[in-house]
Amino acid sequence: MDIKLKNIKENKSLLNHILLIIAIFIIFSFAVNNGNKVILNKSYQMFGNHAYLTSSDYGYKLDEIHAYLNNALYREYQEVHDGDPKADLQKTVASMSPKLRGELKANVIGSYGPEVSYFIMDNNTDIVYSNSGAKSDSEFEKEYNKDGYTFINTRSNVTTTYVNGKKELLNVSYNLTNNFDMYDDNNSYLQTKVLPPTVLLAVNHDFTAGGYFKDSYDVYKSDAVWSTIGFVFSSFLLLYLLIIIKKKYGIRETLDVIGQIFNKVFLEIKLFMAYFIYGNFSSINGTIAAILFIFCLYCAAMYDNENLLNVSLYKKVMEIYKSNQVFKPFSKKVQSRMVNGITRCVVSGGILMLAFLLIAMGISGPYEQLYALIIVVSFIYLLYSIFRLYSSSIKSVKDIEDVYNYTETLGLGHFNENIYLSDNSYFKEIEYNLNALNEHIKEAVEEQVKSEKMKSELVTNVSHDLKTPLTSIINYVDLMKREDIKPEIAKEYLEILDSKSQKLKKLVEDIFDISKATSGNIELHNTNINLKSLINQSISEFSDSINENDLEVRVNVDDDVYVYADGERLGRVLENLIQNSVKYSLKGTRIYIDLEKDGPSITISNISNYEMDFTSDEILTRFARADKARDLEGFGLGLSIVQSFTGLMGIDFSVTIDKDLFKARLDFKNNK
Repeated sequence: MDIKLKNIKENKSLLNHILLIIAIFIIFSFAVNNGNKVILNKSYQMFGNHAYLTSSDYGYKLDEIHAYLNNALYREYQEVHDGDPKADLQKTVASMSPKLRGELKANVIGSYGPEVSYFIMDNNTDIVYSNSGAKSDSEFEKEYNKDGYTFINTRSNVTTTYVNGKKELLNVSYNLTNNFDMYDDNNSYLQTKVLPPTVLLAVNHDFTAGGYFKDSYDVYKSDAVWSTIGFVFSSFLLLYLLIIIKKKYGIRETLDVIGQIFNKVFLEIKLFMAYFIYGNFSSINGTIAAILFIFCLYCAAMYDNENLLNVSLYKKVMEIYKSNQVFKPFSKKVQSRMVNGITRCVVSGGILMLAFLLIAMGISGPYEQLYALIIVVSFIYLLYSIFRLYSSSIKSVKDIEDVYNYTETLGLGHFNENIYLSDNSYFKEIEYNLNALNEHIKEAVEEQVKSEKMKSELVTNVSHDLKTPLTSIINYVDLMKREDIKPEIAKEYLEILDSKSQKLKKLVEDIFDISKATSGNIELHNTNINLKSLINQSISEFSDSINENDLEVRVNVDDDVYVYADGERLGRVLENLIQNSVKYSLKGTRIYIDLEKDGPSITISNISNYEMDFTSDEILTRFARADKARDLEGFGLGLSIVQSFTGLMGIDFSVTIDKDLFKARLDFKNNK
């Protein structure tokens, strides 16, 4: 059965169940309390006065009279000593005996009634104080230790009680010095200078109307009747309610309800209850409270022992505090938590020092034990606060290191793993933000990869579809050129058609190559390539164009330099770069090709015949042309193909623009 205390009013069955449990607790307490009275006061023997004579009520009354008679002499000796510490105690007290004798008779008869007889002998002066005719203690005992009397005999500080001549154990102080503060520093002299008196006390069982014991006797009989009736009635009612609980809800379910409710009680309240029970355990109410507390604790442990001590007012306050922290800026939250840790250390240390200071100044007094407890608790809490502050500082440094390493991982482009910090980390919000950023980046990368893949597939498919009709066009143009076509103008048209179809074929092939390179769908055939031979071969491919544009190619080549690469793709790269330089160089200028052995690297430089008002990033964009006026042939894919192929082969490709100077560089240091 799961309890929702917030909705308890809406659940009538649950509310009735809890009310029944509360009623059972109350009736149980009532039954135990009355049962205690029945047993201690022997209420079951309510008819006649014998039960009263051995009851605790009667014992309390006797103890009061007995203590008064015993302490009367001690107080007399103390009064004399306080008046004159150097006085002869025995002589002075002996001289005051008539006054004391009169006071005793008046007080005993006036307060307790004529049914009380006493015999007191001061063993220091042998003076007797009595309201009876007995001359000695043995004579007094012989007269009153019999039927019809309660007799108390105290000799040499040892007390024996008799009821109707039979020895009984009543609630009377058997060590009479406990009835007077003999152990106070100011009264300690009484233990060595004053002998304890002999005290004999007799109470007539024929209680007179209006006397001290008569009223107590009447109250006892009334309480005996009602406590017996209350015990019997509450026992039957308790049994009836337990039967209802068992039939309607079940015992196990009821224990679960008690356990759930008790688990929701704050730990501080439980500790206060335990402290209260400990302080009052000797009383019947304290005993009842202890039984119920242990029973509830047992139910709570049986239901959920892990959360038995988890619910506390401190945690509740901290939850409210943390919920209010949510709306604070991140820096304020971290600062607040650090300040709280330091504050705990300062406060506990301050309380510890204050308690030590009070004890050192002698201000402790009756609170010395309390101060000692405060010192122990404060010291333990101070150690705990220091340890917690130290561990949180160490952990914060580790969290910062984890965050740094994670951001470094993100910077390297690894987006597979998330970062996880502990739940109580100062930087928990950073964890949420970094993980969210990681997820967004992964989604963006996946979308971009998906988009690029779709584009590449589209370009590949379109290029493939264009090849078939384009091949047919080129073939038919070639066939038509072999025929003797009239008029001559048709031949010119045919030449134009052939030129454009060849150009279109080159464009389709370039796009197809770029698409394959971008998707990584090219199989490389790497071998050892002689860069010097490859450069010369590429230059020879464009010798006619070089001569037509009145260009001079200066090749600065060292000895043979070998690299491990795909010869076909690397040749295509060099052809595109040289073709680009030839196409866009200023007529009558020079093209420089430098091959450096260290690295190795190839640099191709030329002076542009157009103003280069663009950046190196812009010129590497697909379909970008240096010749914005498009006076020269080309599609702007040459450098893009170079970039794609060099990327596949692990060759660093870069472009530098310095006014009219254009440089393209191939760096093979990362080529493997």
